[in-house]
Amino acid sequence: MSQKLKAQDVYRAILVQMAKTGNYWINFKDTANRASQSPQYAPIHSSNLCTEIFIPNRSDSTATCTLASVNVGRFTNIKKSDKVRAMSLEEKIKLIDTDDLKATIRLAIRALDNVVSINYYPTKEAEKNSVDLRPLGLGVM
Repeated sequence: MSQKLKAQDVYRAILVQMAKTGNYWINFKDTANRASQSPQYAPIHSSNLCTEIFIPNRSDSTATCTLASVNVGRFTNIKKSDKVRAMSLEEKIKLIDTDDLKATIRLAIRALDNVVSINYYPTKEAEKNSVDLRPLGLGVM
């Protein structure tokens, strides 16, 4: 038997769960579709597990994404003796070699795009989505 709940109570329960665990994400489909980079392709119905990537899919095209990440710590001038915890965000950002980071990001995006071209896809629908939309994600951590 279905149960009726007030939207406000459901939303409050979601926020409480998120505050307790940090592992609950909520996104709004209408907002995602308004911001879609390819609205003519298909509507967005879902996202990846972390919800940072929305990719349209349809019966002949399964949503895919090619992902990688860059470790920002490799682009800093921090020594073990530096008092990093006491630094402001602005001071920490100044420690990043932004030119080297930008060059690495450009290279990583080129490499991800190459992966789309040479990758093995388990289904023709997954390949179609990747080739049509070339969805790439680069996390900077």
